[in-house]
Amino acid sequence: MAWRTLAFWLAALTLGALAWRRSQWPGVLALASALVLWLLLNYTRMMWVLRRAARQPMGWVPSAVMFNARLQAGWPLWRVIAFTGSLGQALESANAEEDVFCWSDDGGSAVACHFVRGRLAHWRMTRPAQLGKA
Repeated sequence: MAWRTLAFWLAALTLGALAWRRSQWPGVLALASALVLWLLLNYTRMMWVLRRAARQPMGWVPSAVMFNARLQAGWPLWRVIAFTGSLGQALESANAEEDVFCWSDDGGSAVACHFVRGRLAHWRMTRPAQLGKA
């Protein structure tokens, strides 16, 4: 179990116990309604991200160089999708635990992002060979 999941459930259990101790069932119901509100806010944010991404070509970014410069390890997949404004082009991965998505721009530069358990582990940028190099 990931530490974030464990921390979430531990916090929810602690808050539930505090709500029960403070005002019994009304406190537990208030906590439950706050948790439902939090879930609905996250669901709404995810729907906005996916709706915006559905309007763009798959795997396209305006500038792969700027995308590469702004990436940070540990970002969840939904945040990368929100940042690019499009869904990534899925690539084959040698590792079963790893998901690989690629975004490219009109100039031919591409960024391949490797996600482990839904979080950005590392990425690699490839640029097209320059023609007429002196």
